[in-house]
Amino acid sequence: MVEVIGIQAVEVVKAHCRQEARAIKALLRVQHKRHTRLLVHIRWVNATLCSALAQVLPPPFPSKYSDFKQSFDLLKTQMEIALPGIEEPFLWKDTIVPPPEENAADWLDFLEDLEDMQKDLKRSIDYRERGLFLEVIKLLDTIERLRGFELPLAENELDLVVRDHLQQLLKGTIEIDQYLSQVLHRRKIRPIPLEAGDYPPIEETKIIFREDGGSGEEIIISRIVERGYFWKESILRKAAVVVTTKS
Repeated sequence: MVEVIGIQAVEVVKAHCRQEARAIKALLRVQHKRHTRLLVHIRWVNATLCSALAQVLPPPFPSKYSDFKQSFDLLKTQMEIALPGIEEPFLWKDTIVPPPEENAADWLDFLEDLEDMQKDLKRSIDYRERGLFLEVIKLLDTIERLRGFELPLAENELDLVVRDHLQQLLKGTIEIDQYLSQVLHRRKIRPIPLEAGDYPPIEETKIIFREDGGSGEEIIISRIVERGYFWKESILRKAAVVVTTKS
């Protein structure tokens, strides 16, 4: 009778082990699918940006437009640097071996190992995805700075042609910005709602400069340098802000 109870106990624990093993495999499948989709989006963005840049007139540019054009080249370089890291697959090695004996205690230890593995896997996936999302956000930072630029007025026919090409390039870049923002939104990543004039909450912002050189605690945001983002109800990245004394 005791032996029968022991066998039944082992089978119960084995069933739990199989359940944990299936959960681990499911996590890996979902992670692979999410990474593949993100990679498709980023490759599309890279191809779109390269195509848009290829349609711009070759240099020499009028000097007043050269800096503007170089900003787009820097965005392309930033994309080229980020892409290999985004393409890198998520690697996970399952090194836990089931116990060879029909011993309930050994299988209970194995079950605990599987549970710990699942927790470690979730943390590793979150860490990996956090890094990927931050790379995408850096691209959005660069595009947002580009959107703040103003093209100098045209003074001759060549200026008109170059200015038109750069305006089309900016339009395509804004479309990329909207596309990437939608990609992040589908991953439940959203900007932290802050505006100039708001108090900078310490848990959501990092102050990079104080314009008036004051030291009082009555401060407000005068400019948002980099937007902050939420992910999974926590802070993915704090907003970088410039502050001034509240009047």
